[in-house]
Amino acid sequence: PVLTTQPIAAEGVALEAEGCDSEASPFAVDFAAVTAQRTVVDAEAPARVPCCRGDGGHVLARARAANSSGGKNSKGADAEVPGWMVIDTASGGALCISPAAADELGMERFGEVWLNGVGGGLRCALRRCEAIALGQVTLVRPVFIEM
Repeated sequence: PVLTTQPIAAEGVALEAEGCDSEASPFAVDFAAVTAQRTVVDAEAPARVPCCRGDGGHVLARARAANSSGGKNSKGADAEVPGWMVIDTASGGALCISPAAADELGMERFGEVWLNGVGGGLRCALRRCEAIALGQVTLVRPVFIEM
């Protein structure tokens, strides 16, 4: 396959794929454009995030969410994600949320997926909020799997 060596710049640092043919691929993705639309960094926001380690060793953190009601949860309060959010960098990009937390945050339900694992299959709803923030980084319109 022919891959593109599209440089990705972040704060003056350019990253470039190595060992790829320099011809542009019809399947090339402009990662800088995709990331710019889906991720916002606010240098003015506090960089520190309340976090701890769970029993299984995962990092748990406090996050904030915004929904279509302007950043308020269903009770009209600021939209702090209820409980702790698991920061699982090996999850392949999946964000999971409990039905109760998604309902409390007023997250839109818009479909479902079928997940298969060692224990069998599970039908899960897809949920979305306007944004979720962890310190200075905000993900815009992220998709969650309800579990």
